[in-house]
Amino acid sequence: MNWGGDHWVGLCIKLTEGHVTVFDSYVPHTEIEVAEEHIRAKGIYHNKRGGDCGPCAAKFIEMHDAGLTEEMSRITDKDVDRFREQYAMDCYEEFVGDAKVNNE
Repeated sequence: MNWGGDHWVGLCIKLTEGHVTVFDSYVPHTEIEVAEEHIRAKGIYHNKRGGDCGPCAAKFIEMHDAGLTEEMSRITDKDVDRFREQYAMDCYEEFVGDAKVNNE
């Protein structure tokens, strides 16, 4: 979800329970009061640098779907750099072509 027009967070929405969990890697960006109306996920990676909220939100959604919520706390800045690179390569391959072939 795009929060305030310039920040991405992952959401887990349980419609039957009326429960929303917010996976936010950059806590200072979102207003705590607003996020507390929902439930902010505890014990996940928190990014201290800017610009990584998109890859983090996507990875949180992937990990939650795979049942890896505990592992979210083990993510490092180096992991986020790899996520960003992998997502960029995935997008390139999807929309332009095979990056390995085009780079040779």
